[in-house]
Amino acid sequence: MALEEEVLTQAREQLVRVLRAMMRFMDRISKSKGQEFRDLVDRNARTDRNGKVDSQRPSLTAEIDRGGSPAEISGRITAIHGSAWSGRTTNSFRQIRDPQGMFGDPQVIAATNAYQSYQPALRAIAADRNRLLQLARQTEDIARQTLLASQAATPRQAPPFVQPFNPAAATNQRVQPAPGQAPGVPQAPPPPGAQPATPFNPAAQTPAAGPGNQAPIVSATPTVGDSAMATAYRNVMQPGPARPNQPPAQQAQSVLEQVRAAVQQADAAIQAAQARAGQAPYRMTPQPGVGQSAGAQAPGAAQSVMSPQEADARAAAQELRQGMQAAAQDRATQGPGGPGQGGPPGQGGPGAQAGMGGPDGRGQGGTSRTWTVPGSDPVTLDARLLGAGGRVIVVADPNCTEARITVSTRDTTGPAADAVQDAGVRTGPDGRIKAKVQQVGGSVEGGTISSGHYYGDVVVGNGSMVTVSDSGRTTHMSFGNNTQIVTGSHASRFGYNVSGGNSMESPSPIDIYAVVPEGSSVECRTHNASLETSGKLNIVDARTGNGDVTVEQAETVEAKAGNGDVKVEQAGTVKADTGNGNVDVTNARTVKADTGNGNIDVTNAGTVKANTGNGKVKVGKAESVDAHSGNGDIDVGSAGKVEAETGNGVIWVEHAGTVDATCGNGHVQVESAGEVDVSTGTASVDIRNADKVDVTTGVGVTRTTPSSRGDITVGSTKDANLHAKLGDVRVTDLNGNADVRAPQGSVDVHANSGGTVKASSTMGSVNVTASQTATSQGLRVDAAGAQVQTPAGASTPQAAASSGGERSFTDRSGPDRSGPSRPSRE
Repeated sequence: MALEEEVLTQAREQLVRVLRAMMRFMDRISKSKGQEFRDLVDRNARTDRNGKVDSQRPSLTAEIDRGGSPAEISGRITAIHGSAWSGRTTNSFRQIRDPQGMFGDPQVIAATNAYQSYQPALRAIAADRNRLLQLARQTEDIARQTLLASQAATPRQAPPFVQPFNPAAATNQRVQPAPGQAPGVPQAPPPPGAQPATPFNPAAQTPAAGPGNQAPIVSATPTVGDSAMATAYRNVMQPGPARPNQPPAQQAQSVLEQVRAAVQQADAAIQAAQARAGQAPYRMTPQPGVGQSAGAQAPGAAQSVMSPQEADARAAAQELRQGMQAAAQDRATQGPGGPGQGGPPGQGGPGAQAGMGGPDGRGQGGTSRTWTVPGSDPVTLDARLLGAGGRVIVVADPNCTEARITVSTRDTTGPAADAVQDAGVRTGPDGRIKAKVQQVGGSVEGGTISSGHYYGDVVVGNGSMVTVSDSGRTTHMSFGNNTQIVTGSHASRFGYNVSGGNSMESPSPIDIYAVVPEGSSVECRTHNASLETSGKLNIVDARTGNGDVTVEQAETVEAKAGNGDVKVEQAGTVKADTGNGNVDVTNARTVKADTGNGNIDVTNAGTVKANTGNGKVKVGKAESVDAHSGNGDIDVGSAGKVEAETGNGVIWVEHAGTVDATCGNGHVQVESAGEVDVSTGTASVDIRNADKVDVTTGVGVTRTTPSSRGDITVGSTKDANLHAKLGDVRVTDLNGNADVRAPQGSVDVHANSGGTVKASSTMGSVNVTASQTATSQGLRVDAAGAQVQTPAGASTPQAAASSGGERSFTDRSGPDRSGPSRPSRE
C-alpha cells in the first residue's frame, strides 16, 4: 500500500505544521499558555486506545521544538509514538478550554485548511481498507460454513450462509445511491443473510488427475473488466476437482487455505489497478490554492479499457480534485479572516478576485482583497505594511502553481478597511511581486490611556501616559513630546479612555497572507507588524519597527527589528539585529546576532557571533563562538573555538578546543578544553579539565570582598600559569609544569607526575603535595611564601626533603614562621 502510506505521511507532515502554528500562537500569549498547550498535546499522544497513559513515552511537542523540516519532525515522532500518533493528537483540539482566539489566527487557519484538504483522501483510504476487510471476512465465512457442511455425518442440507457472490457489490465501484442516501458514499458488500445456498457436495466434484495428488483449485486470472475479488469468490464457489478418497473435512480445509491466498491475490490486484490509474485516488498533495482541473487526467493514467478498480480510482481522484478546488476557492474569496471577506478585482494587480462581503469587499466579517500571479517558478515578494499593526504571513508551497496574496482586516470601515481597499499588488518585468498597504490615520493625540476592550495599536504623543492591560498584565509607559507607538502584545485586545485629547478607536490589525512557490524570496518592511514564514525560501530580508520576525526555513535570513524577537528554525546564513528582543536560531551555518536588550539562543551552527547589551547568550553546538554580553551569562555546550566576554555574569563552557574568556564580575567555568585563557576582575574561575591553562584574576581591581576575590580552581592539567591578585589558587591534579602566584592568597598544588612547580605567595601559605609517582619522576619544587611545605623526595633549590616527610623552608619564609610538618598526600 505504498500510495496509501504516502498520503498518510503527507498528512502527518501537515499536522506537524498545524501543531507548530498552534504552539507559536500560544507562546505569543504567554509562556504558561504555551506550556499548558504542550502538556495537553503530550498527554493525548501518550494515551493508548484503552485510555492508559504511558508517562515514560518521550514528549511529542519537544520533537517539534527541537526543529527541522516537517518531514524530519514527523519521521522522528512516528519512530517514537508510532503511526497512530496523528489520530491521538487531534483529540487535543477538542479539549482546548481557552483557545484565546487561536482558531482565528491566520497561520493556524492556513495550516488547518491544508490539513483538512487531506480528509477526502484519508476517508477514501479508510473506506477502501474497510471494504477489503469486509470482503475478506465474507470470503472466510463462506469457507467456514462450507467446512461445517462438509463435516456433517450424513448428507443433509447445510446450514444457511451468506448471500451468493454479487460481482457488482464485491468491487470497489461506487454504486448508485438509494433514495435518501448521500451520493458518492461507497457501499459495503451485502451482510450475511438467511438465504440458503446449495450445500457442499464432494461427490459431485471431478476426480483429480494423477493418483495420490490433490489438484489445486483453479484460479482464474484477473483480466480487464474483471474483479480480482470476484475471481476469489469463484475459486471458493467453484473449486477444482478433488480426489475421490479425500475426506470432506480435508477438502473444506483446503478450500479455506485457498480462500486466504485468494484474498491476498485480490489485495495485490487492487494495488496494481491503483498503480495503473496513476497517482489516484490517494497520491494527491492538497495544499491551499493547488490542484488540477476537474477534467484533468491523472499523470500516467492507463489509456486502455479500464477495470472497475481503475474507474473507481479515477472517480475518487476527480472527487478529491473538485473538493480541493472548492476549498481553495473558498479560502481565496474569504481570506484568512473568515467568511464575509473579499473585495473587487485589484487595479493593476494580476488575477485580483472579487470578494463575498459585498460590491466593495466589505462584509460582516471584515474587508479583504486577493490577487493571484500564475506560475510555479520562484518569485520575489516585496511586502510592505506601513502605518498599521498586523502581520505578514508567507507560505512557501512546493506544489504552488500560482502566487496568491490576500490582504485583510476585521474592520469594515475606518483606516484599516480603507487601507485594504487602497492596497496595491504589482508585478515587475523581473518577476518581483510588490504588495503595499499604507494605513493613514488611527492615532490619538495627548491624554491618558487606560485598559478597556478594543483591538489593535495606539499611537500617542505630547507627553502622554499609557496603561495597557493584556491578559491580566498591565504595562505603564510614559513618553516625552515625540510621538510614540504602543503595540498590543501579539494582537491582544485592549482599549483606552482619553482625557485631555481627542478620542478615536484604534483600528484592527491588517494581515498580508501570501502563498508563493518554494524557493521564493521575501522582502518585508513594516512599521508595527510582524513577519512569519513557513516552508523553504531562498532569501528573507525583513525590517520591522515594532514586530517579530519568524522564519521556518531559508538559505539567507537578514532581519532587523527596532522592537521585536527574531526566530529562525533552519537557514544557511542568519544576520539578526534587534534593539529590544530575543534572537533564537535552531540550525544555521553562520549566525551573526546583535540585540540591545534580549537573549540570544543558537542550538546548532557553524560560526556564531553574538552580541547583547543586556541578556544571555546560549550556544548548543558550533564550530566557533564569539559571544559578548554587557550584563548576562554566556553558555556554550560544545565548540571548537570559544571567545566569550561579559561584564557581569557567568561564562560556562562544557567542551571546547580553545577558550578565551574575559569576565568582569561573576564566574567562569570550563568543564573540558584543550587550551584555556581567562582574564577576570573579581570573578572566580573553575577549570575542571584542560591541557593548558592560563588564568589571571583581579585585573583592574583594587578592593574586594571576601566573597568575590577572584579565586582560581583547576582540576586536571598538564601546563598551568595561574595568577590570582587577590584570591586563592588551587590545583588538584597537575601532570606537568605549573607557575602559580597568589600575592594575597594561599596556594595549594598537588602533583601526580614529574615536572616543575613554582609557587609563591606574599601574604598566604604555599602547600605543595605530590604522589609517589611524581617524586620518583624527579618532581622539582620552587616555593616561597609566609608558610611553605613541600613533599618529601622532591628536588628543591636548597636540599632534598628530610626523612621526616616535609621540609619547612624557614630560610625562605622567615624565622619562626614555618608551618607544622604534614605528611605527603598520595
